[in-house]
Amino acid sequence: MKFTLVFCGIVSAVLLSAAPDLRGYKVLDAAGTAGRNVLRNPAFDEGAEGKEWSLGKEAEISVAHGRNQRGLGLRRTDPGVYSINTQKLRLKPNTKYIAGVWIRNEGFDPALKDCWLGTFGIEWYQGKRNLISSYVKSTGNADWKLYTLEFTTGKDPALEYVMVLFIGKGRTGTASFDDAFVREAGPQWLPAVLSPHTLHLDASGARMEIGSVILGEFSYPQTAKPHLECVAVLQGEDSGFRTERSGLLRENRIAFDFGKIPEGNYHLELILADTANKVILSARTGLRFQALSSGTQAARKVQIDAFGRMLVNGKPFLPVGLFVGGVNEEDLRNWSHSPFNFVMPYGGAALKWPGEFEKDRDSENLLRALDKLQAAGIRFGCNLLTSYPHFTHPGKSRWDGREIGIDPRVDKIADVIKNHPATLFYYICDELPASRNREIEERRIQLSRRDPDHPALAVYFQYPDLAFYSNAQDIAGLIFYPVANRDSRSMELILHNMEAARAILEKSNGTMSLWAVGQAFNWGCYEKDRKRYEMLYRYPTEHEYIAMALLPAIYGVRGWLFYSYHELRYVPGSMDETEKKIEFCREWPKVCAMGKVLRELEPFLLSLQKAPEVGVETLRGKVKARAFADDSGKQLRVLVTGIGPGASEAVLAVPGSPGLKSRFGKTENLGGGKYRFKGTDICCDILYGKVE
Repeated sequence: MKFTLVFCGIVSAVLLSAAPDLRGYKVLDAAGTAGRNVLRNPAFDEGAEGKEWSLGKEAEISVAHGRNQRGLGLRRTDPGVYSINTQKLRLKPNTKYIAGVWIRNEGFDPALKDCWLGTFGIEWYQGKRNLISSYVKSTGNADWKLYTLEFTTGKDPALEYVMVLFIGKGRTGTASFDDAFVREAGPQWLPAVLSPHTLHLDASGARMEIGSVILGEFSYPQTAKPHLECVAVLQGEDSGFRTERSGLLRENRIAFDFGKIPEGNYHLELILADTANKVILSARTGLRFQALSSGTQAARKVQIDAFGRMLVNGKPFLPVGLFVGGVNEEDLRNWSHSPFNFVMPYGGAALKWPGEFEKDRDSENLLRALDKLQAAGIRFGCNLLTSYPHFTHPGKSRWDGREIGIDPRVDKIADVIKNHPATLFYYICDELPASRNREIEERRIQLSRRDPDHPALAVYFQYPDLAFYSNAQDIAGLIFYPVANRDSRSMELILHNMEAARAILEKSNGTMSLWAVGQAFNWGCYEKDRKRYEMLYRYPTEHEYIAMALLPAIYGVRGWLFYSYHELRYVPGSMDETEKKIEFCREWPKVCAMGKVLRELEPFLLSLQKAPEVGVETLRGKVKARAFADDSGKQLRVLVTGIGPGASEAVLAVPGSPGLKSRFGKTENLGGGKYRFKGTDICCDILYGKVE
């Protein structure tokens, strides 16, 4: 018989059994199961007007725009004109797809680099609300070239997807499109090493927790009911040590105990096998670890503990920081008098203190700047986002006046900063597509071995693809900036990100190594037209800032990085310098008020003390709530958020705490440990008091 196995979730097990003998097992060729093209009329050959497509006013279907026969052409001579061309799609939930189209560009300004010429993308919708969009820009004036995009659909089968084809705003020229496609990528197994959070094993007792996601369908002949096991093979890189463990895949996680192992470097291979039918369905290689002694582990300057918390010199630390551009006296004064305790300069290792810069003295320039940060009580995240081949960054392979290559430069940077007390983490990825995940993993491995004292953070807006990134960092950061314009009234985007993280990254102890990359800017700061800026855009209110920070806390994030001080202070948009300063003086205190709330919650967010479960009876909208106790177990904080849009209302039950008070006045004490929360749009409250 032939059966189709369909898995759309997370698999589990706990395991001590010996691994099965896989010799003689058939290896499934999953690549051969890729799906058909789900686009209708993908080559624009059906019907003179582009049947199945919704075409914009610039579109024309013609042989002149096709690779073989007809294609779609977009010809623009007026930079003020803009239109899009779309096709709606119904796709399977929780499935990886590959989308692509051939594009030819002609007549665009040859000086334009990395701009929106002929472009395609996939947009997600829940009803009429756009949830997320991913786009691929074509490159320069060039003959036909294939551009592709990989993405993973959400779990909700009601979600709609749209393929869009267009020329970016303000560009003039002609873009031709042909032979578009959207097809399933075939089944994929995506195991994630959830513990340890860094690439370091305890040699005295090496343990791992694995999360496992299967996307799509494995289809193969079966003579028995499938019996899926995960086999883990841990092999020493520099020794003959090898050990294997296996676990039965059940509900959501797999735990392996390898026992005592020699110190040194290791490869880990994970294999998914159907032992009943003797078929290897998939394997994951390229996972590498370093086994350290217990003493060496404990002595690491900055580490991530078993609960996802950052430890600095052995003590729990709550990171609340800012993206920044560079540093000067004004900035440092602002930061040192704020609740923020670290910065992540976009200049990264090129950071320098004004007036003290010396050409070709990168190491000295950086250390002088770090000394200034340290003296002000501000820690440093080292930005390495340009350390990948595709970035056209002039200094990405140069250090201290010498051209040495990208990877050696990263090593040099690590050598310079790893012993500086201001150093907190490395920032190794900023929104790279999921197809680049192995490159990010290699950078993580490189830094882990060069500097085991500092973790690597990578951040993404592509939350549906989180499973592909799950082995690419020590700390995952999810990006969400929900207040996009004056009509923004919901933080559903944060909710979707947090639910994805919980499904992929949460360990069996209910924690994860996750940071929130939150909003601290106005999307209109990039708008040059003053009328459009004032008509279309707005800053979040102080209350919205706080609510957008508290919702991730409810889901258990362990740090916050806000975008961006640089945009707040320096990106002028439609303003002159004086107007920008006035705006900054108005908005900066609101951002600081939000940071202050988080820092005040520090004893609760870092505590491992068990807090009562909060019952939530939702009456209107969506409401999320969670209680946190301090280390004494006597003080309690209950965080409550209304997601929006519109009214939110819920009755909360907090066992053993009948006398809690409302910080923002949105919650009424009903007596007997029950409370009524009411709010509108993006809203929140904090209940505070004693456990009685």
